[in-house]
This record gives sequence, structure tokens and C-alpha cells, in this order.
Amino acid sequence: MHNRFPRISSTVAFVFAFLIALPAHAKGETDETWFGIAFHGSKVGYTRTRARKVVVDDAPAIHLDRWWVITVRRREQVIKMEHKLDLWFTPSGTPIRYSLQRNEGGEVRTGRGERKGDAFVVHHTVGGRTRMRSFPLTPNLRLASSMEWLHLQTPQPGLQLEGQVIDETEGQQQPFTLRVEKSAKDGSPGVYVIHESVGGVATQGEVDEKGLRRVELVGAGIVMSRSSAEEAVRLDEAVDIFSAAMFQVEVRLPPRDALDGLTLRFTADRPIKISDFRGQRKSSVKGGVEVVTEAAKTPRRGYRLPIKGKKFQRYLSATDYEDLEDQKLVSTSRRVVADARDSWTAAKRINAFVHGHLEDKTLAHAFASATEAFEQRAGDCTEHAVLFSALAKIAGVPTKLVTGLVYVGGARPAFGYHEWVEVWLGNRWHPMDPTFGQDVADATHVKFSEGISDADGLQEAGLAAAALIGDVDLEIASWTVEGRTVAKP
Repeated sequence: MHNRFPRISSTVAFVFAFLIALPAHAKGETDETWFGIAFHGSKVGYTRTRARKVVVDDAPAIHLDRWWVITVRRREQVIKMEHKLDLWFTPSGTPIRYSLQRNEGGEVRTGRGERKGDAFVVHHTVGGRTRMRSFPLTPNLRLASSMEWLHLQTPQPGLQLEGQVIDETEGQQQPFTLRVEKSAKDGSPGVYVIHESVGGVATQGEVDEKGLRRVELVGAGIVMSRSSAEEAVRLDEAVDIFSAAMFQVEVRLPPRDALDGLTLRFTADRPIKISDFRGQRKSSVKGGVEVVTEAAKTPRRGYRLPIKGKKFQRYLSATDYEDLEDQKLVSTSRRVVADARDSWTAAKRINAFVHGHLEDKTLAHAFASATEAFEQRAGDCTEHAVLFSALAKIAGVPTKLVTGLVYVGGARPAFGYHEWVEVWLGNRWHPMDPTFGQDVADATHVKFSEGISDADGLQEAGLAAAALIGDVDLEIASWTVEGRTVAKP
């Protein structure tokens, strides 16, 4: 296998992190529930939740502890993601504290939060860097993972709630909604349907007299089903999500760099969400969506550095995964950019550096930070993209992370999930691919989402990718080379 063969974007793995905030209903003084976790019908892991009534600071409280494990393969690499969450809150829902440990393919992340006066303060550590956030402790602020204990022990049909919760996975405040309906789609008696959303991530659960029996992460193909402990932990073989996420095609394309454009057809028995972007337009066709891409033009010049302005602030900002004050990254960016005075020259130099610096094009990581990628000199498309982004931002070049598909040749041509970058050149965003070392990302790059490496951006990228896995077919309709369009034979 070519060592630059792109895999399913590791942002899809990030979607699994949201399972930690999904309901895992428990009743009584102390109770334990187990769920098996499936991804598009294949078993990939399990979760266990225990609930206890305790005393904290001489006052009644609830302690929930959750443990979940996801194990998948990417070709020969087995990736294990394990999360452990403990949280304490009052019976009325006021947050007291929480602690979180995450190990995702070898990358360790930790988080903790605690009540301090009239604020709830959280500390999260990624790539050796700890970030602190403080949220006003308003009467309706809750911990995301406490909501089912508070409202689903005795479901009330017609109940509708909204407010703000702290998502323990990323330590951020998110909008929250919850709605309870009577009866499930299958007509089971005594079953309630719970519609829940945290920060735009929607779940649909079913609750019966024993508690939660099933919950689905809407649009991502992830389902949790109540199980015994023995059945939950049983995993016959790790699912190869690398292969499962590939779109095999019948046509072998010319060299990617020679393509001026491409027409693809996505078909499925359900709606397909793909958007228009610069250099990419979509239209509805029978049974699906047709996407036409155009090769980006090679820029003549960039914009004078550093680029500033309110509209670029988000694309120049640090994130938990991009520490722009890391002196190793700062000194490297300055050395690589050297005397470049415009964004195009700087971006080309950074692109060449990242492509060469990450020598081990491995699939063994989940989503590493820029610092981790730099130090380990290893990673796949996401590590290339996040390291490029950090170095470019330090140089004053606004940068986006882009998730989508890219064409892969070889014995069985296919399209695979991929991540690349876009940089601002003064009058437009320009696509570059540090994984392939392309200063102009070729026309086989099909864009699904764009953002930065914050919680919102990673969430959007993961959901966009996961939504197209499983039952979507891809066909090459035509391609253009040197102004001549070639239709599928």
C-alpha cells in the first residue's frame, strides 16, 4: 500500500467522542447499565454507566461514572479509543465537578471541571497544553451527561427543555434541547422516544420501563443498544473502517494533476447532503446528487503578511489542537517562512516542510495536535493538515481545515476520506494538500465541510463524513483533460 494512501478522515473517529454525552439511563441508589456500540451495523465497542446517590460537602449528590471503548482497524493498524468520565451534580442538576480521561489511538487527553464560587471552571489538556475556561454558574446550566438522570427516569410525554450544558468531552458550553414523545416507531407499548441535541449533535433514544434501551446518533450511523455486560464487551474482530469508508469506482482516472475537472454522481435511498463551494457545484439528479469540480488555478501572488482583520480572526486563532505559542512551532514557522513576505510564498514553503517533516505516513493515530504531529513526525492527512494550519497561522496566513474525498489509484481505484487545507491569498481561499505535497490541490478533491480544529469544526467534519458511509454509491460520470471532456465508457 502506498504510504500516502489516504484513510477515512480521523475526524470521523472524533464523532465517537460524543457518545460520552449520550444518555445511558440508570435508576435507583446504585445501578449499572451496559450498551453495545455499532457503526453502520458493525459492532465497534461498548459503554458502561453506573449511577450512585452520594454525599458531597454534607449535601445529597449524584455520582455518574462512564467508561466506553471503541476499537477499529485502519488496514493493519488497530486503533483503540477509551474514555473514562466521572461527574457529580446535585439532585436538582447543579454541576459540582467532573473528571475525564481520554486515550485515542495513543494520544492522551484529560479534562476536569469544578464549581468555584459563582462560576464553573474547566481545564482540558491536549498535546501537553492545558486550557482553562470559566462559565457563569447560572440556575439552568447543567453537565451534558447529567441530563438523562435528571429528566429520563420518569419520562413525561410532551416535555420540552432547552438551555445550556457543559460538554465534558471538550470542556465547552453548548446549547441543549430535549423533547419527549410517547411510543416508539415500532409501536412497542410503554416506550418513550427522546429527542436530544447537544451543540447540534442530535440523538434519538428509546426509553422503556427498564430505562434507555436504544440510542442513535442521527445521521452518523452510530447506534447504542442495551446489552448484558458479557455481550457488550464481546468483539469478534475489529471493523476495518478504512475499507468500509472507501468508494470503489469502475473507472481509472488519468494522473490527478492532469485533470481540469471531474463530474461525480452520489446515489442512495435517502437524502445526500453535499454543498456548493468555490470550484465545486452540485445539482440534484435521480436518486442522488451530481457534483462537478474544477481544478484551482495556480496563484500568481499572495497577500502581504501578516494578514489581519476581524473576518479572519477565526482562521488565525489557536485551538486546543493548535498551540500557536508553542516555541517549537513558532521557531519552525519563522525558519521555514524565512524572508517570504506574501501569503502564497509562505504557504508553499510551509506545505513543502510539512510534507517532508511527517516522514511516517501512518494510520495509527486518531487526531493528534500540531505539537504532537511535529514531535512524533508521524501521521496521516489530519496530522498534515493540523500541523500546516498551526505553522501558517503563526506566520499570519488564515487557514481552514477541509474534509471530503480524494481519488486514489492503485489496483482498485477508489475515493477515500481525506483532509486538506485552504489558505487566504488576499482575494480568495486557495486549496493545498500537504499530505500529497500539492501546492494546488487537484480536481479530485470533493469538499464536504470546512472549519478549524475546534470542537465545532471537528464535530461538523466527523458528522459530514460519517453521514455518507454505508449506503451511498459513487460513480465517475466524466472528466476533463486539456479542455476535452471524456465521458464514462
